[in-house]
Amino acid sequence: MGCLFCKIVEKRLPAEIVFEDEFFLVFKDIHPRAPIHYLIIPKDHIESIASDNSEEIVKDLIKVAKKIVVGQGIDGYKLVFNVGEKQNVPHMHMHFLAGGSSE
Repeated sequence: MGCLFCKIVEKRLPAEIVFEDEFFLVFKDIHPRAPIHYLIIPKDHIESIASDNSEEIVKDLIKVAKKIVVGQGIDGYKLVFNVGEKQNVPHMHMHFLAGGSSE
């Protein structure tokens, strides 16, 4: 079956991509909880922020979020990680939410 986000990275599933570089992909969440709701993921499959040695990737995810903020001129935003049973897709990802009541 495979990881849903890995299939998006491999372009085997469609996604509305907002940003992409060699290591990260940012795309719109298909079930947004705010007017702007992106998922920021590493292209390499890492299960969660609870995975060993994930700290550097987490820092890089935040750097990608800052690029989005500057590039789109966003003022207020929220960054969220879900871990364990709260994480719907077992591929490390950070939610970027802006422009709504979920902030």
